[in-house]
Amino acid sequence: MKKFITLAFVALFCLACDSETERTLSTDLQVEGTEVFNISLAFEESLYFGLLSLDDYRIAERDSISLPGCPILSVDNDSSQVRLTFQANPACDSQKLERNGSILINFSRNTSTESIRTLIYDDYSIKGIHLDGDRSFTVVRNGSPASIQESFTNLRMTNPRGSTTRISGNFSHQLQLSNRQLIGFTSTGQLSGINIAGREFTMQQTSPRQYLTTCLLQGNLLAQQGVERWSISRGQNKNAVQHTLTFSLSSNCETNANLSLSDGRSLSFKL
Repeated sequence: MKKFITLAFVALFCLACDSETERTLSTDLQVEGTEVFNISLAFEESLYFGLLSLDDYRIAERDSISLPGCPILSVDNDSSQVRLTFQANPACDSQKLERNGSILINFSRNTSTESIRTLIYDDYSIKGIHLDGDRSFTVVRNGSPASIQESFTNLRMTNPRGSTTRISGNFSHQLQLSNRQLIGFTSTGQLSGINIAGREFTMQQTSPRQYLTTCLLQGNLLAQQGVERWSISRGQNKNAVQHTLTFSLSSNCETNANLSLSDGRSLSFKL
């Protein structure tokens, strides 16, 4: 009888352990999915600022044109540098996300045929996620004026708990211009890096992200269309898990971001 009670207790204990393990794995996968969306958001929310020309910023400063998030705009013509300073502004209709700190954009000519825009994060954060590093945008003078190549290495994202993600990427941005004004753009490319759990990951944009300037100016920063395929390592001799992030326009510039997790569940995100 005592032996039976002991075996029953062990069985119940094992079932409890299995249940707890399943809950832990389930929670971790959702946390991982949320980080995927945060990485994607942090990459794209300031992209628009790297695609504007120095003349675009000069006109915006001269004509007091509001930019997404209503940053304080300062253009230094002597050094060809733009500073965007973000702070809380209840009167700003396009400030849908909490942004703090500054973004610097340096304009320079690399060669006689190439110009470089370097976007630098200066004590900058989005939704409490601190960004550190810079992104390089290259415009080829004798190439298409509507094509910009981007690259960055070891861009750091630090969440409010102090955990850090590092990302590197290469992208191609195709601009849609009307009377030399940017009215929209599409982006394709890939990311790689190490997430907060220390796992290596890659991201491939299997369908281009599409943006409309009118939506960005309203503070709707997510792409109107696009699909991303995320692959996250599980260590040696284990298959990487695959998550798919899909952007779709619902109405009036409002975008839904749906993340299909590797176990078949879905997470939905909106700004």
